[in-house]
Amino acid sequence: MGILGNAGITPNEVPKDPFGFGNDYHPVKLVNVKPRKDSDQEYVDISSSGKQFGGMFIFQVLDERWSFLGKGNDSQVPGQLGFGQWWALPSPEWARSAVPFDFNSPDGKKLVHAWAKLVDAMGIPADVDADIPDVIGKTCLAKIYPKEDENGFWQFRVAGFKPIPKDGSPEGFNEFTKEGTSNPGPESGLSAMERALREETGE
Repeated sequence: MGILGNAGITPNEVPKDPFGFGNDYHPVKLVNVKPRKDSDQEYVDISSSGKQFGGMFIFQVLDERWSFLGKGNDSQVPGQLGFGQWWALPSPEWARSAVPFDFNSPDGKKLVHAWAKLVDAMGIPADVDADIPDVIGKTCLAKIYPKEDENGFWQFRVAGFKPIPKDGSPEGFNEFTKEGTSNPGPESGLSAMERALREETGE
């Protein structure tokens, strides 16, 4: 009998997603947006390859079952999904000599659609021309896909954004927290998502 058999596991039980996110929606918060490392821009810039315009969108999963992610790293928050995922955006006028943008092209429409979907999921009205600071700190629902890179580090892709229902949990939506908290305080009875929503609304 092998290692798995001795542990009471069969080879077909090896999880493809060791974090257990599955195909469910999870509450996430956009905690920061950063440009390439050598950029002097605040949030977004031309990519290192010079072929795209955008930034690294850093998400945090608010379900406390995954609060171990990011712990032990002073530059991360509990539940942080890696160091971010690249998000391509329509290039502004000043960047178009390097990264052209054509709204009428299929690629241009995809960029606009992706940004509009995120903004809508964050609860920003469709007629508001949102900027990066408008979405930082906002919450929504999303699916989370982990993938191990060639160096053995786990990367997380956050996708399928949609708004958090105001009347409770949608079908298939996981419970945010278990009873109790590792950081008791005045709001210890609140889930991580409830605390994030309070911060977002200023309550």
